[in-house]
Amino acid sequence: NEDDDEEKRAEATYTIEYKPPKDMVGIIKIEPLEYNLAQLESSLLVYLNDNTEKEEGDDKTAFNEAFSSLDVEKYKEEESKAAINIGDKSKQGGGGSQDPYASIAQRNVQQEEWEEFLQSKKKDLPELGDQICVSKADALTEPEAEYQVEVTKRVYEKYIVLQFNIQQTIPQQLITDVYVDVDYDDTTIINVTSPVIKCNGDSGIALSIIERGDIDDEEEYYILGKYDCQLKFIIKDDTEEAQYEEGYEDDYTLNEINMRHTDYIFAAKGDDVESTKVLKDTWNAIGRDDENRKKGALNLKDLQKAVNEIVQSSGLTPVEDSDKLDDDQAQTHALNLIAYTDKKEPMCMRAALILNEDNITYKAAVRCTNETLRGECLQSF
Repeated sequence: NEDDDEEKRAEATYTIEYKPPKDMVGIIKIEPLEYNLAQLESSLLVYLNDNTEKEEGDDKTAFNEAFSSLDVEKYKEEESKAAINIGDKSKQGGGGSQDPYASIAQRNVQQEEWEEFLQSKKKDLPELGDQICVSKADALTEPEAEYQVEVTKRVYEKYIVLQFNIQQTIPQQLITDVYVDVDYDDTTIINVTSPVIKCNGDSGIALSIIERGDIDDEEEYYILGKYDCQLKFIIKDDTEEAQYEEGYEDDYTLNEINMRHTDYIFAAKGDDVESTKVLKDTWNAIGRDDENRKKGALNLKDLQKAVNEIVQSSGLTPVEDSDKLDDDQAQTHALNLIAYTDKKEPMCMRAALILNEDNITYKAAVRCTNETLRGECLQSF
């Protein structure tokens, strides 16, 4: 009857018991991920930014491929090539507050790392060819600034590549699509952005690539002087939801970029710097027709400091250690220098210095077939 059926159903409910198979019981081992949460977030931001740009440009390939671990691996690869290790500031020595810019200015990207970085950005770059000259890094911000930027100038036959090493120090903020806008109107500038820079001690790299003028016209070919520039970027909060934010555009005024003659010369070596006789032979081979002369005074009372000033300003290489005084009591000194231009033209300088009661007077001459650079060299001190 109906009551009996209800009773049987109730009994069945209490007697059913599930026993999982023995081979399903145990500890499941989960392999650790090969990336951290920060790398996952940053790579997702890069993916969204890149595809949003494609979408805005009516590129039909936008968002065709889903975000995956391949995007994270690509980001990790670019991060390792582009990031500059700022280092542990606690190891910089000394007490009190540390200069946040000191380490970044001392850690330029090595040539091998630079070549790897270029390879990772190959699709965004013109055919550069071989690098001829590379400058030291120049700071474009003050040590206490919230954005830290330095520039390294790399010279190629057809291009000048300005490499900007960028760091931001504002907590809980990240900046994306970062580049430097250089106020140079004589030609089109190719800007390569740094995708994401966080406040975590790492730096990003952005590039400005300037095409040089006619190689036979020195005034067009050599970019010299000071140029205004601005750091431009999009600000977002450094949170898990950042990838969904559009952010807002902002900029930061940097110090001027100063393009000097020293950016277009490279050091001499071997016999050129070991023999004064070789210098004299090169000097005579260039001849007086390609010579500029100058005389003047330096507001210094130390002969060694005056020599150091000329060597540093000219960017040339001392021959036979002529930059060092043999006698601390010396009243006069002869200085011989040599280097090569980006066109592999030798540039020689000979200078005579005299220590006076109030200052140091000098006579200097520079010989080089490159009229533009020899003139700039002689006017540098």
